[in-house]
Amino acid sequence: MLLLAFLGLILGGTTAHLASVDDGSSTGPIPASKCPPLPTNCPHKPPANVSKLFHQVCMEAGTEPPENRCEGHFGGGFFRCACCGAELFPASSKCNPHTGWPAFSNAVPRSFCYPDPHKTHIRCAKCGAHLGDYFTDSKAECHLSNGKASHFCIDGVCLDPPPNKIGWKDSCTGRPLHMNSAISTAPLLALLVVVLAVFTF
Repeated sequence: MLLLAFLGLILGGTTAHLASVDDGSSTGPIPASKCPPLPTNCPHKPPANVSKLFHQVCMEAGTEPPENRCEGHFGGGFFRCACCGAELFPASSKCNPHTGWPAFSNAVPRSFCYPDPHKTHIRCAKCGAHLGDYFTDSKAECHLSNGKASHFCIDGVCLDPPPNKIGWKDSCTGRPLHMNSAISTAPLLALLVVVLAVFTF
């Protein structure tokens, strides 16, 4: 399924049409002429476990594997640029087009830009870090607030997420922490304690 999703994204991306450089909507980018270059240094340093991937993707415009980063139940706040900390996407706009990459149906006004108006790649408008792509693909399951079947397909390693609904900060750079996972292991731990008690006494 993951391979099919990956192939679907590639094939869909080749035929996707870009929104205009400034479409006048609340999600419109800044003009391409003002789009900053890729950063050579980031104020915010990534965790060591993703340092190489972060550099390849966010600073060299690469693409991370579709690993379903940034999974979690976010109650509010914003996903920020992992390089400079700028607010990019409202947590409430997070959606799931089933591609393996984090996706959003809306963006903070003027938070992104196209380095090349003829391609789908987008960057952070503040620091120039590569973020991912903006697709206007009618097959996408995310829709912009203006009703367009479009979505932002973002590399999770380039995002810093907000706290989730239970106050934990799910990570976009590693395995997310979920309260549900902790709860589900409780019966197993209890059973282990009972077994050890039986064999001890």
